[in-house]
Amino acid sequence: MYIEKKKYQKLIKTSLDKKQMWLNTLKAFFSGGLLCLFGELLVLLYQKMGFVENTSKTLMTITIILIAGILSAFGIYDKIGQVCKAGVLVPISGFANGAISASMEHKSEGFLLGLSANVFKLVGAVIVLGVFFGFAVGFVKYLWSLI
Repeated sequence: MYIEKKKYQKLIKTSLDKKQMWLNTLKAFFSGGLLCLFGELLVLLYQKMGFVENTSKTLMTITIILIAGILSAFGIYDKIGQVCKAGVLVPISGFANGAISASMEHKSEGFLLGLSANVFKLVGAVIVLGVFFGFAVGFVKYLWSLI
């Protein structure tokens, strides 16, 4: 089907709703803020339990990844994402959702070939680039310290 350029531009203008865009932006902002507040509360909880600050932050990250993974496995995280928009997709919880969602799509193929083989399908590139740039920055920092 061919649509003339003017008709296409008119169609785009009518389909873009500025109020909806601002509403989605506010939802993402506040839900992301609530997720960060939850993370800070976890850090404080772990510190009250006697862990040092760095260990508390590591445990908070692990806890958020674990919660997001469990919610993704049961299909709840996608429903939260529809309401909260990018506010829950951008932080580390979105990383966990990407890993679990990719493997859950292939669960009918079995544990080894389905779940295990596909867990890093979406997030594998992120891990590889993170390791590469971490090494590169560390190497440059090391060279800089020699000067």
